[in-house]
Amino acid sequence: MMKPSADPLSAAPDSPIVGRIVSGRSSSDHSGPFFQVTLHVSDDLVANAEYSTFNCIWANMIGLAAMSRLKGRPLASCRDVGEKDLVPMLEGIPVTKRDLIPLCLAAIRDAHRQAESPA
Repeated sequence: MMKPSADPLSAAPDSPIVGRIVSGRSSSDHSGPFFQVTLHVSDDLVANAEYSTFNCIWANMIGLAAMSRLKGRPLASCRDVGEKDLVPMLEGIPVTKRDLIPLCLAAIRDAHRQAESPA
């Protein structure tokens, strides 16, 4: 049996993360591309970050890259992550798909606003 840890990032995989769960969403319109981002926040750290998006390989790659930039970092890093951080992680992204990056970032900012607002 694992000892409980005060660090939410080193908790056993089946252990619940203590803290707040907040979500943000952005879309180009009501039926087009979208991102939904869910942040598990504990002690002002993003203990886990998840996304959902529409069925597009590049949207999924953007979501994976963005979530990897947030996990384990201070909540404030949600304000700072930008396109310049993601493009190098998305080698070969077509120019026509780069407009999905701001959509993902908007969902992150929306989730951050939810986390920063009083509970």
